[in-house]
Amino acid sequence: MDLLFLGSSSFPIPFINALHESSHRLLAVITRPDRPSGRGLEVRPSAVKKFCQEKGISLLQPSSVNEKNFLGYLVSLRPDLLVVVAYGEILRPELLAIPPRGSVNVHASLLPKYRGPSPIETAIMEGEARTGITTMLITPALDEGDIFLQREVEILSHETAGDLYEKLMQIGPPLLLETVEGIAQGTLVPVPQDHSQATYTAKITPQMANIDWQQEARRIHDLIRALNPRPGARTALRGNIIKIWGSQVIGQDKYATKGPAEPGSVVGTSSPEGLIVATGEDFLRITELQPVGRKRMRGEDFIRGYHVQVGDRFEKTPLKLDMPVVKDLCYPPREK
Repeated sequence: MDLLFLGSSSFPIPFINALHESSHRLLAVITRPDRPSGRGLEVRPSAVKKFCQEKGISLLQPSSVNEKNFLGYLVSLRPDLLVVVAYGEILRPELLAIPPRGSVNVHASLLPKYRGPSPIETAIMEGEARTGITTMLITPALDEGDIFLQREVEILSHETAGDLYEKLMQIGPPLLLETVEGIAQGTLVPVPQDHSQATYTAKITPQMANIDWQQEARRIHDLIRALNPRPGARTALRGNIIKIWGSQVIGQDKYATKGPAEPGSVVGTSSPEGLIVATGEDFLRITELQPVGRKRMRGEDFIRGYHVQVGDRFEKTPLKLDMPVVKDLCYPPREK
């Protein structure tokens, strides 16, 4: 079959490569225009663009894939099937009607659960033990199309969004190839979703990254995992923003304090227990964290370097997250 592929960011690259190396013909890859990025706001080619240039794959970068003249050009290419992976623009019915075999989307969840833009992060936030990849027909409604195929993966209790992303990259491209081949041979019949079981995700915002220490330790641990490697769960100590990258849950029956502890307060700093923080229920051991403007460090190094003491308290970050960075989190030197 002759295929058109729509995708942006780095997520679609393994899928593009799988189709490029298959027996099907990849007419072109459509990706978003280059945009300014980095501190200098330089216009740089996207990961998809660089990959296609390296592989010699035809690349198109319209300002909008739904623009009338561009749709006319796509009609002239006469694609059999449209494949979409993380493109980031709503596709109009006029575009979806171009390929006679329809349009296929790859979604990083087991639909109908976790429709929307952040299925990987949200599955971890919600403490799911399993998730997966779905291939589906694209319809005008968000992630509501009939399902072709699904594959499951296990989410381990310590795995981050980055870890889960890598797992899904192992199963996603082969699943897409199986879907495309089934469509080509006419052996794959899509099955309607059970819309009564649908759940939805939202775009990850800075406010979502703000740790609420009143929550139970398990929920906070899942938030930390879900926002690693981007954008990082945030908290504040002595008015300065700290990103937390790693944690472990400690049950109340496994850790004793001298008395009631306020959520967010440090209750342990000695070796080998490390940095222990009270939450709304149970305790959290902070294994890796990062003061803004500094490198990541282990909890033990943070204790020593910043003179963290029992009774110190982590709090929600200020609403204005771009506040100036205070260079020293340390207390004034102790009197000898």
